[in-house]
Amino acid sequence: MIRPRTPRSRRSTIALIVACLALAIATPGAAEAAGGNQQLDLEKGRQLYKDGKHAECEGYFAGALDGASPSITEPELVTQARMIRGTCDLYLGRQGDALVQFERIVRLDLKFEPNPIDYPNGVLEEFHKTKQRILAEPVTTPEAELTKRIEQQRAELLKLQAKYEALRTRFGEETVVVRRSRLVAAIPFGVGQFQNGDDGLGVFFLTTEGIALATATVAFVIHETIPSTPADPNKARTSEITSRLFNWIGVGSFLALAIGGVAQAELGFVPQTTETRKRPLPKDARWLPVVGGDGKSFTVGLVGTF
Repeated sequence: MIRPRTPRSRRSTIALIVACLALAIATPGAAEAAGGNQQLDLEKGRQLYKDGKHAECEGYFAGALDGASPSITEPELVTQARMIRGTCDLYLGRQGDALVQFERIVRLDLKFEPNPIDYPNGVLEEFHKTKQRILAEPVTTPEAELTKRIEQQRAELLKLQAKYEALRTRFGEETVVVRRSRLVAAIPFGVGQFQNGDDGLGVFFLTTEGIALATATVAFVIHETIPSTPADPNKARTSEITSRLFNWIGVGSFLALAIGGVAQAELGFVPQTTETRKRPLPKDARWLPVVGGDGKSFTVGLVGTF
């Protein structure tokens, strides 16, 4: 059901239409005024440059371009303002800051060319050097950028792996001080030599003392097995003399070698030595991060040592 309009509703509708029209007319005007204000801001800074007030000009454009509330934001005006600011930086001896401004201009607008009338030749040369350098940079693609990141990660990983291996080698082994005993050095059969770390002499005394003792033992056994009433007394007497002689030789040799070995072990006694032993690593030191990729993606993981 459509209700008839009252005079009051008609007045409200007319007021709404008028407000919309006013807003539509005011919006382009406000935008134009904002653009005009930015142009005025640019010209204000340009005048400081023309007057030779380079420090004031640089500070002015620093706030207008990169301040908390920039007043110059239109791209065309920004490039001109940065060109003036970079020129002021060169006049002030800040070549690095000037090159930063020139680089930002080129990256914002590759077609920008400064007016040669407004700037000295030295400034124009620095600007064109910066432009040529940026144009010579290789064009990066997402795949190339990812590959570059993977290579960087791989380089960092290699450094981390080298550091990890060095730490694991360093802390995976321990040096132990082993103290020696003079009582052990007094034991025959080369025990003292082995304790002192002289394996060659240890083998010599072990072998020779063993042979001497075996000879004495065998001779003693043969002597004891000769019957008291032999069938051939002459042969039994010869066996007795021979076995007794070899027994004496064996015993004498063993005693000489044993005493000599003990004496040598005591004279060459080494109080202590150091040994390198494997030491188990803590559980949290057995995991190593790894990074890999195929040029389109990369992965991060952990490798454990068990």
